[in-house]
Amino acid sequence: MRICCLVVVSLLVCAARPSANNSDWPGVFFPNQVTRFSMHWALAGASVWLQKPECRGVFAEFSDQDGVPLDQKLARLSVDEVAYLRTVLFRDGSRMAPCQRPATVMFTTPGSKVVFVCERQFQTQINNDRVVVNALLIHEVLHTLGLGENPPTSRYITDRVKARCWR
Repeated sequence: MRICCLVVVSLLVCAARPSANNSDWPGVFFPNQVTRFSMHWALAGASVWLQKPECRGVFAEFSDQDGVPLDQKLARLSVDEVAYLRTVLFRDGSRMAPCQRPATVMFTTPGSKVVFVCERQFQTQINNDRVVVNALLIHEVLHTLGLGENPPTSRYITDRVKARCWR
């Protein structure tokens, strides 16, 4: 009986956790299996944040370079924030110039659906502070919808995501 109860409790706990399942994140491509799993785990965490209305509100705070609020862009695409996150592509950018800067964890170009991840910095950051990784993922997703930078600063964008989503 005790084993049966433990199994049921374990199943309930697993059901409540975010999924790092490969099929949940079809746009993740990394040759390194550890990085691939870590990215799935981080995306699952970011998707949990994006299920909260206060977190989704960050998309209304920012606009693309033409002044269109990002939440309106999602509405035009007929997707919610989590569904959109599943369409973004994540690739290894370790050999690209931005990854040569130690502070760069991931980057994209406004409007591009591809986010490049600096493997070494990403692994260090996910081991040190998963909250920051979740915020950085959402930050980059905002850029994929057309949000530029400077202004607003990179730090401001990440701080707004953390303020709205991490509670």
